[in-house]
Amino acid sequence: MAYVFKRVPSVIRDVPIDVPGLALDAKRPEIKVKYRLRPISEQRQIFEDQRLGKSDDDELMKQDILDFPGGLTWQDVDDDGEPQGKPYQREFSPELLAELMEIPFFRVALVQGWLQVQANAGEARAKN
Repeated sequence: MAYVFKRVPSVIRDVPIDVPGLALDAKRPEIKVKYRLRPISEQRQIFEDQRLGKSDDDELMKQDILDFPGGLTWQDVDDDGEPQGKPYQREFSPELLAELMEIPFFRVALVQGWLQVQANAGEARAKN
């Protein structure tokens, strides 16, 4: 039987987060992220628009991060990084995404995840 080709509109990827200060032998935390998968022509236009300053990573992530399947376990901390209260679950929302994009190590991870998905990285293929 012949393979039936179909368009894949999105990809779910485990995105590792490089948390500063994490012990070198500790397992890096990961979050599941559902990204929009763009056709090559759209990717080229995105890269050109960013080069010309017409768009930025914040806008791109708002458009192309569709969900955090399973949500995130969140822990509030004080100014010294000490945990405050109990961890709790947070579901995907534009506000949560904007908050994560303000945290440098999350921002880098989310943008790198997007680039890897668009490049059709092996892990992305294996997940779908």
